[in-house]
Amino acid sequence: MSDTNLTPTMGPVPKIRIEGPRVVIRSEEVSDAEAMVYLFNNEANLVYSPGPPTDRTFKKDPLTPAKQAQKIADHNKKQAEEGIQAFCLVELPSLAVDSPLAKFDRGKSKVIGCSGINRIAVEDNQKIVNIGVLIDASEWRKGYGSEALKLVVDYAINKLGADLVEMDTDYANRPMRELITRDYGDFEEVRGGGNEMVIYVRFSKDDWKNKQLVAAA
Repeated sequence: MSDTNLTPTMGPVPKIRIEGPRVVIRSEEVSDAEAMVYLFNNEANLVYSPGPPTDRTFKKDPLTPAKQAQKIADHNKKQAEEGIQAFCLVELPSLAVDSPLAKFDRGKSKVIGCSGINRIAVEDNQKIVNIGVLIDASEWRKGYGSEALKLVVDYAINKLGADLVEMDTDYANRPMRELITRDYGDFEEVRGGGNEMVIYVRFSKDDWKNKQLVAAA
């Protein structure tokens, strides 16, 4: 019996752990707060964000490990109870000891960024999942962001039943624009203007499966 006409449903999202060829995507934990504060406050990670540096950091209301720990707890509660988001971290099984993120060593793996699911919603009888990625500047140009996004897209479609996957980025973020265009197609929508311009791309689960078939050929 076909289920193609059933209305997509929302529900709790279990803790996530996805192991790729080089990176691991896993659900964030309260103990990750210090590493995430470093990622979000590192000016090098925000160089492609719009606006002057004073607008891109948390200088007026500093982000602290305690504040981030509370955010993580809130995120995990929403993930477990409502299934509207699922924030994750990106880890490497090993990392050079001279990396600025080495101090956040979790034993056998180390945080190099964050990824996951920013939003899960049902619109026009379709389940839409918005995903994103942020890799620490010390690990740029190694393909980790591309690998992380592909792992999360595959999870969203094959595990969460997404009909559409959405990505967005600031127009000022040239590397992210180029990555998304290369791997997922041209942007379809622009919102805002000037330094606040945000661009979007959406693709269906069939689009994704076709890309996988082409890649495997």
